[in-house]
Amino acid sequence: MGRVKTRLQEYHANLVQAFRVLEQKARAADGCDAVADAAQQARIKLTEQTTPGTRWALAVNPNLRVPLSDGVLVNAPGRGYLLIGGDVACERDGTVEQSIAVAMVVHEAPETGLRGICCYEGFRSRHVVLRRIHWDITGSERAAGAPVVHLQVGGKPKSFPPIPDAQSHYCAGHWIEEPRMPSLPLDFVLVVDLLLRQVDSPLRELVQEPEWNAVRQKSSELWVVPYCIAMGKLQPTRLKEKWYESIAEVRSDLS
Repeated sequence: MGRVKTRLQEYHANLVQAFRVLEQKARAADGCDAVADAAQQARIKLTEQTTPGTRWALAVNPNLRVPLSDGVLVNAPGRGYLLIGGDVACERDGTVEQSIAVAMVVHEAPETGLRGICCYEGFRSRHVVLRRIHWDITGSERAAGAPVVHLQVGGKPKSFPPIPDAQSHYCAGHWIEEPRMPSLPLDFVLVVDLLLRQVDSPLRELVQEPEWNAVRQKSSELWVVPYCIAMGKLQPTRLKEKWYESIAEVRSDLS
């Protein structure tokens, strides 16, 4: 089992609140009902587990499907969206294993296909995965030499196709598993925040909401700050003086 630990009750409560805020904001945003429904289901799954201080798990399925604004996928004609999903498993001793996967997908592309972008050229009413990345905290089954906490580009999804109930194409080159690169430990809150700050979508304003910032700050406290202390880069006394407002701020402190 990987020895990455956190405070389970606080982690559980913060995820419940994060999915509640995401559900509320997505319900009010254009074209984001699917995000709201997925966030609601994730929240319900968490609240149904009555002993979060001992052991709990979460599968974000259905995935969060975040629509991208027109023109975001500059080199790919058609409409696009992000799929964000994954699994978390927490043990009684505070040990956590998780995998958070993100796919950038284009659909409704023209019949001419995605020549020069994707190996599939006969595109017609299909969903093409242009990019897939995921953040893992792994245990005893991790690949030889792989960091316990790592970022992986591509990789083999647990199920195929990666988009349920839809014709989809996942380029053969994406299936390559290596390399797995060391990374800060990120939870669902930090991954969603990282993505929404960088892509144009109807949910982009979420990152400016005080309720969302509160759960993001809590996630940084639970994950990023302890990691930095463990790496010997931050002094614990600084935590009394400053809440980190973003992962980027932590990164600048480490440079």
